[in-house]
Amino acid sequence: MKTIVITGVSSGIGHATAKTLVSKGWRVFGTVRKSEQGERLSAEFGPSFTPLLVDVRDEAAVRAAADQVAGALGNERLQGLINFAGIETVDALAVVPIADVQDTFDVHVFGMLRMVQAFLPLLGSDEARQGPKGRIINISSVVGKWGAPYFGTYSSAKHAVEGMTDAMRREFAHVGVDAIVIRPGNTKSGVFEKVRADHHDYIRGTIWEKPVADFRKLFLDGAINGWPMARVVAVIEKALTAKHPRAAYVAAAERIMNYTAPTLSPPRLVDKVLQMRIALRSRKPESGPQAPE
Repeated sequence: MKTIVITGVSSGIGHATAKTLVSKGWRVFGTVRKSEQGERLSAEFGPSFTPLLVDVRDEAAVRAAADQVAGALGNERLQGLINFAGIETVDALAVVPIADVQDTFDVHVFGMLRMVQAFLPLLGSDEARQGPKGRIINISSVVGKWGAPYFGTYSSAKHAVEGMTDAMRREFAHVGVDAIVIRPGNTKSGVFEKVRADHHDYIRGTIWEKPVADFRKLFLDGAINGWPMARVVAVIEKALTAKHPRAAYVAAAERIMNYTAPTLSPPRLVDKVLQMRIALRSRKPESGPQAPE
């Protein structure tokens, strides 16, 4: 039985990925931050799923989880590590508290690195283990390749994920472990409902309140029209199992507008187009809230 560790499986794409892999015969170890989440997922997924009580900001908890998985593997290797754990937020760089920025980086970047360092011996750097060497999949974003306004903290953290994954892939070739990045766009994962409710006190009453609200509307529109989670999971599964995987996969609706054009066009042109899109959306009347599919 193939074994994989997935962070952030309590909801969203992480949950959908764990569910899909369990259904296809994988043994999944998934990180959760609350014991009741682990109990719920164990009941949902069955005996092929084992919850790991881990906050990726906690080095000791990450190392303890690695020891737990190592014990379950015996002398076999781990086939995969997928780093989903993250924080999605709309903010304004002019006023966002530095502590919030540090926390976002601690989860997306340092948390990812903690997991990789702890599990790399199980994936392949420990030559005493047997079986095919594993694969690391780090979840970035389409905005990990271009800076999205009012998404600056998240976008910057995902840029770091991109750079670190490139370096991992080139370093870990020494031990036969691949590292791949996935760049999702807006997805019908329920994340946009969290953003809908995400109103920062530090923005209220400032000159940034209206532009942030306008961008939030644009973001919610994109999420409503985003890819179903199943399509994103299919891309992740391909990256995990392909004989010759790409270094990066884009999993986004309206790819030209959300990824290709912003990454290949002159930056000043991208600036103008984004300003126009946000301004146009701010003039549209609100439609009623729509639930993700």
